Amino acid sequence: MHDTASATLLMVGAGVVPGRQDWLAEQAARDLEAIDGPTSPGGEVDLVELLREVLSQSPLRVRWHGLGTLRLSAVDATMLCHGTREALTNVLRHAGTDEADVTVTADDTTVYVEIADHGSGFDPARVTDHRHGVAGSLVARMARIGGSATVTSAPGHGTRVRMSCPLTTAAPVDTEADTQLIAVNFLRGLRWAVVVMSLVILLLLDLPKLLSNLDAYRSVAAQFVVMAGFFAVSVAVAVAMWRRPAGPLGRWRWPVLAVVFALSVLATQTVLPEHRLGTAHWSEGDASWWLVLLVLDSRVAVFVSLLAAQYVLTFTHAVLAGHATVTVAGMVNATLIVVAYQLAVCVIAAVLRGLACSAARLAREEEDLRTAEAVERQVHEYRRERFAGVAETTVPLLAGLASGELDPADDSVRRSCAVEATRMRRIFAETAGHASDTDLLLRELRACVALAERNGVSVSFAEVGTRPEVPLAVRRALTEPAVAVLATARGKVRLTVAGDVETLTVSVVADRPPFVMPEPNQDGVRTASVVDGDRLWIQTTWRGEP
Repeated sequence: MHDTASATLLMVGAGVVPGRQDWLAEQAARDLEAIDGPTSPGGEVDLVELLREVLSQSPLRVRWHGLGTLRLSAVDATMLCHGTREALTNVLRHAGTDEADVTVTADDTTVYVEIADHGSGFDPARVTDHRHGVAGSLVARMARIGGSATVTSAPGHGTRVRMSCPLTTAAPVDTEADTQLIAVNFLRGLRWAVVVMSLVILLLLDLPKLLSNLDAYRSVAAQFVVMAGFFAVSVAVAVAMWRRPAGPLGRWRWPVLAVVFALSVLATQTVLPEHRLGTAHWSEGDASWWLVLLVLDSRVAVFVSLLAAQYVLTFTHAVLAGHATVTVAGMVNATLIVVAYQLAVCVIAAVLRGLACSAARLAREEEDLRTAEAVERQVHEYRRERFAGVAETTVPLLAGLASGELDPADDSVRRSCAVEATRMRRIFAETAGHASDTDLLLRELRACVALAERNGVSVSFAEVGTRPEVPLAVRRALTEPAVAVLATARGKVRLTVAGDVETLTVSVVADRPPFVMPEPNQDGVRTASVVDGDRLWIQTTWRGEP
């Protein structure tokens, strides 16, 4: 957000804007909103729409090529838009042309934004190592989002800036997996209840029926095998839930269902025909409880189908065998009580699954909202702390440009804008990379040197000795005079950083700029300056703890 303000101030400071312009006032007003307004929204935005807005704000005649729409994450789109604006600003300042082409393309994995002009161009081989200009800033910006940037140019053949970033969207949330996981947690207690119920029915109701009707079976051993099989299924499910609560039995559930049906058939076949619709047939309705246990987390249609198959299979055996001591109508009437109970469990399970789905969705939405709010608070606090030093000077300049009160053609306005743009670039350098404080000091100064060189200033930069670590406030105080000199100087500048284990000095020698130099004497930093004719020497020194 703030580098767009830096670009606006840089154009004014470099004398690109000849006077008050409507587009400059509108851009300065937008920059103020970016500084004071909320952070960029999360989620996805239309990159093409944002880029077209950037192009509409440029005084250049820009030809558009490429896609009509492209959804991209807000962060990536913002980076590409800022890079595009910086490249167009560079065309306006250096290319000697008022036309440019912007092209947006994408393949399956990457989005590309290209800015080309047919202006004067330059020789990349003649650019010094520390003078990266637009290429350096774009490379750093795109690297933050996993992308890349290249600048291709040759004298008399224009310049081509090409940025790319991964065409990725937020990974889709596996809603079904989340729902299944939460549903398992909801259903775990119910499943344990069915396990206990099946064992109680088997041992306290069905076993007494079996023992009191031994003469009603063709094979008593087969009946005990069936009962042992049902007992084993209950124990297997209980052990599986204990060891793997997220999905007991897993793919073994369907083979176990087949075993339950086979045990039910065996139990029915070994009951004498005249007892198949009587008390002796203990497994007639109770076998369905093991079906309930195994398909408790399935859809209602699966649940009902398996229950129906079990009862139809049992009644078919009874009807075909004949000689039943109880009428089919009477048995069905008695069975309805058990079936209703089992269906009630089915409905409860289905309701719990629905609640699980709603709970997962609501929990995810609430978590996303809390995360977005936390990120916004964090970014706002970061911005407030990071840009507090320049906000007091940047905002008045932008407000004056937006209202037309300040004239970009005025030398003092240009100098103020140049200094402020350089200060902001120094701040951007503070956040680049992951270096130590001492490396950041050099990085910040090199960022200011790059801007000075782009304005035609010849800078000689040297570093001598070792440098102690310095806090952020000290680092800013040490570099403040250098920032002002580099932003407003003309001709040649010599910049030196020297230090030892206790002391750090930043010294600048330049043609004396017609500008009041800051003299910070705070945070242990002392400033000394000497004017000798048209030359200015200014030095800041900080002495740390021995």
